[in-house]
Amino acid sequence: MSAILQEVPPYDYETDRGKPMPSQSHAVAQMNLGGEYLKDRRYRPMSELKLRLAGRSFTPDICVYAREPINFLHDVIERTDPPLLVVEIYSPTQGYNTVMEKRDLYLAAGVKTCWVVDPFQRTISIFPAEGEPQTFVYGQVATDPVIGITADLNVVFS
Repeated sequence: MSAILQEVPPYDYETDRGKPMPSQSHAVAQMNLGGEYLKDRRYRPMSELKLRLAGRSFTPDICVYAREPINFLHDVIERTDPPLLVVEIYSPTQGYNTVMEKRDLYLAAGVKTCWVVDPFQRTISIFPAEGEPQTFVYGQVATDPVIGITADLNVVFS
């Protein structure tokens, strides 16, 4: 093995991303929810996109922007415009306060709505920047009151 490879420290997902390592339930809910979002052609969901909002760095599980053409030849590493919607999905080692603090920071930075997904209870809570939060349970269809995007919780948690 070369000296260069020996000097590189091992990759630390949690430090790099600023969040806990996701679990299998987290990963399945994330992919399924993204699939639900893809059905609405007005929007473009993106997974694990790095954001810089209000001087802070974030990597939400999913963020949603209005659909626009993507230039695959000139990639964007970090976006500085707030998405319409962000999703945070609980991981087994992540506490309630951590997720709620992120939610507050997203909304203060101009995000219109924040979805908090709890795979263990199979619920989705939607927190609009203005208005009352709503919680949806397995068997229901969640509809965002701000941008109108929907997700069938039977699909998200299947």
